Order: sequence, then C-alpha cells, then structure tokens
Amino acid sequence: LAQAHHVETNCGSSSPAMSQSTNWPKVALLAGGAAAAVALLWYLTAEGEAPPALGDDQVKKICERMDATLEALEKNMKDTKEMLTEESKKATEAGESLEFSTVLSKIQVPADDEELPALMAPFETQEPPPEVVERLTKLQLLQQGEMDGRQPNVVEIIEALGFMCERVESAVKYFESLGEEERKKVIGDQQLKPVHALIQWNNHCVKEKFGFTETSMMMALQMNPSLQANPMVAEKHEQMQATMGKFFAFLKK
Repeated sequence: LAQAHHVETNCGSSSPAMSQSTNWPKVALLAGGAAAAVALLWYLTAEGEAPPALGDDQVKKICERMDATLEALEKNMKDTKEMLTEESKKATEAGESLEFSTVLSKIQVPADDEELPALMAPFETQEPPPEVVERLTKLQLLQQGEMDGRQPNVVEIIEALGFMCERVESAVKYFESLGEEERKKVIGDQQLKPVHALIQWNNHCVKEKFGFTETSMMMALQMNPSLQANPMVAEKHEQMQATMGKFFAFLKK
C-alpha cells in the first residue's frame, strides 16, 4: 500500500483507493508485484457480468506463474534488506548518511513476468478461484511484512512525512546534479528501478530514524480518518505529492 501511495501521482489517483478505470498493470509496472496484487483486489469489488470461468489448465498456469513471482519477490526483499543494512552500516562508520545514489546503484529489481497481467486480466471482472486467492493473499502478506514496528501517533506521522519529503528532495537534487546523458545512463531502461530504490531507501531511513516503517504509517493513516483530516498531516501529504511529482518528472525525460 505504501508503494501504491508513491505511484498515485503518476497514475492519476489522489485517494488511497483506485477507480475502476485505473490500469492496474501500469501500477504493477511502476510499483512491483505486491502493489499489483493490492490493485487487483481492489478491482474485485467491481460489479459486472462475469465472463466464462477459466479452465483448469489456465488456472494451473496462473498459479505456477504466481508462485514464481512470489519466490522472486521474497528473494528480492531479503536481498534488498541485507543490502540496505550493509550499506547503512558502511555509511555510519564513515560518519555519513546512506544516500539515494548508493541505493540506486546497488538495488536489484525483480524480473517482470510480462505474461502474468494478461493471464490475470479476467479477474478484473470476476472473482478468482480459491487457489489464486490464496496466492494473492500471500502477496499481500509479503507486502505487509514491512509493517514491523509500532503504530505512530499524529506528531510522529507529521515529522516522518516531513523527513520523507526531505529524502525525496535529496533524490531530486541528485538527478538535477547529473547531465542529461549521465542521468539517462543512471536511470537506464528500467524506470521501475529508481522508484523501487526510492521506496526501499525511504522506508529504511524512516525505520532507522523513527522506529516504525513507512508502510505502518500509511496504514495508520488509511485506517484512521481523523488522522487524514488533520490539517498538518494533509499539508505534509500534499507536499509529499508535489515532491514525488518532481521525482517522476525526471523519469519521463
């Protein structure tokens, strides 16, 4: 959900929930498989005529591809956490802070399964079979595994949102410091990589500084309307959206 929060500027949504017109494979491209699972589950609330049920062979193929996606995501999350811990330790020993440029150069993005979105397209309008639901649940739980830490209060949320804005601004300044050709080389042909790096770096830095994860903070906001209505929280959230807009602008150049 935190990942979906980060890509909402680029996908044209300003609320935690997605409209039925949202292109969920686009969310998957920007935010990875776990966010795609969340977006897909949102879609399951849509009403409409159910198409013919999928055959057993097609369901089996979908499950096999989802199992491979789960395995790849689990390995990537483990590798990313180890990399962030190691690089953060190196930076601390050198009297420095872990920089976005370091994370961007080190992080790896899980390989995309280009066929999976097309295979799962029927589930935009019909309920998936139990074996698919089971795997979607695992994807959700894998994403929610980042919610290790205490639930923040409103003061901590305001401070953390401000801190996150500073992190994103520093990533923007990093891109600004690069020439056009160097920037294209750094970003490469994987626009997902800078987004993935920013999300993981921000989450790591928030956890280090505040003792809770960015995911925990976003879930607290979504589950507590009074927090969302707080003027200072709303102001920081708008600031975050504007800052993320600057970040995404570099990826479109």
